Parts: sequence; C-alpha cells; structure tokens
Amino acid sequence: MKAAYCLRVMQTQTEKLGTMLRSGNPDSPFHTGAARLYQTQLGALERLQRHLLPRLESLAPKLLAAASERGLNDTERAAANNERCMAQCEPVLAQGRTPLEWATCIDRCSDRTLAARLSACRTPNWLP
Repeated sequence: MKAAYCLRVMQTQTEKLGTMLRSGNPDSPFHTGAARLYQTQLGALERLQRHLLPRLESLAPKLLAAASERGLNDTERAAANNERCMAQCEPVLAQGRTPLEWATCIDRCSDRTLAARLSACRTPNWLP
C-alpha cells in the first residue's frame, strides 16, 4: 500500500510543480532547480505506476483508496505546514539574518516525520 500512497503523493506534487513551472519565469534560478525536481518526480511517478499497474487486480480496492486518500491528506498537510513555517520564519530574513539562520528556522518548524514519509516517495528505491 506504500506504493499506492506514494503514487497519490507524486501525482499531486508533480501536478502542482508543473503548474508552477508553466507560470514562472524560465530564466530564474528557481525555475532551473524546480525543473530538475519535476523530472525527478516524473521518474518516481512512472516507476510507481509501472509497479502498481500489474498488481491492481490483486489488491483490495478499499485499501488502495485509503492509501491514496492518506497520500492526498499528507500532501495537503505538508503544504499547510510549509506555509506556516514560511510565515513564521520570514521575519528572520527581514531582520537581516543569514540564509543559514532562515534555513535553521524552517528546519525546526518542519514536521520531520511527514517530510521523511513524503521524501521516500520521490526516491522509491524501496520498490522491488
């Protein structure tokens, strides 16, 4: 069921990132990094799809739906957490502190358990 969870996570994150890339400035440094992340996410998404597709008939539909729903909920929770942390840590930059101090603030604010679960979906080396 981890693959079904991750499939939903990667579908949601890839869709959001693709939308951001299409609306952003292709010459910005952010765009270059985001484009690389997008390609990584597409690769993970394709790998998850190739893994799940031949197994779908043998998996319980209710369990698949529950895993997919949890993936969607976790993705939404992570987005809300990111917004909260950005708002909480923005004054650090406004006070003239270093980017490292800002990154430390973000790290302390983040839900590490959730972030680790979502990160495992971007690198599905746990698949057979």
